[in-house]
Amino acid sequence: MKIKGIYTPVVTPFRKNFEIDFGSLEEILKFLVKKKIHGIVVGGTTGEYFSLNFQERIQLFEFVKKIVGNKCQLIAGTTAINANEAIELSLIAKYLGYKCILLGSPPYSQPTQEESAQFFLNIAKKVQIPIMMYNFPEKMAFEIKEPFLKKVMSNKFFTSIKHNSSNPAMIRHFASNYPSLQIACGNDLQFLEFCSLGSKSWVGGLSNCFPQIHVEIFKDAILNKNFDRAGNKLLKLKQVIDYVLSISKYTQSVKFLMQELGFCSDLCRSPYLKLTLKEKNKVRKLSKLII
Repeated sequence: MKIKGIYTPVVTPFRKNFEIDFGSLEEILKFLVKKKIHGIVVGGTTGEYFSLNFQERIQLFEFVKKIVGNKCQLIAGTTAINANEAIELSLIAKYLGYKCILLGSPPYSQPTQEESAQFFLNIAKKVQIPIMMYNFPEKMAFEIKEPFLKKVMSNKFFTSIKHNSSNPAMIRHFASNYPSLQIACGNDLQFLEFCSLGSKSWVGGLSNCFPQIHVEIFKDAILNKNFDRAGNKLLKLKQVIDYVLSISKYTQSVKFLMQELGFCSDLCRSPYLKLTLKEKNKVRKLSKLII
């Protein structure tokens, strides 16, 4: 599967009783498709997959596929704390028609490079679907490095990697040593650096709220090679990104902005707390620089 364009890790909206709000999710999905997002990641970090039970994750896969169909690429987030659950989720996603899964090392376990590689290889053997490896050391307590890649890259199903680390040396390492590996930018502020090293895709949470400017930045940087124009537009996002990262409330801020746009409530499941009034006012003010 060719990974190219803007991929939105779609939020999972909740009702007041904290059940999934499928009505709001449908409106969000239609909005993203209308704005010509290239792909949607279902059940990623911004989608609060860790707060969902097994059945809810399956329901999300089914619902998104039903609403979106083949209007854009769909990637299923199947990271789980144990291999059996990751395998079952991945097989269900494959059965539903998803062409790729996003898979991270099991959180909390802190495996070695060899252990994590074997975990991934076992899943690939069972599922046999293209895998986007999820490299997010800050969340997974594991960073994909050369010993891991040496073991997995001979397997044809490891086709891409979503790199959320701010370590630029690793981006260069991926690009120079594994030219067939498709690198998706997971660090919003480094998209242009990723582009300079051959990346052609960006998985950015704020594309839930501002899909148009994300698509414009992609077109400027990747299709038109106009890095100056792309950089100027990225600067509009930078202040929001810097602030929400500084208060460690990225997902909560995305949901608040979606509420401001009229799509869903800003409710997140525990352990996430809503933005304070001060934080809401700041995010609201900074977001006006983007529109």
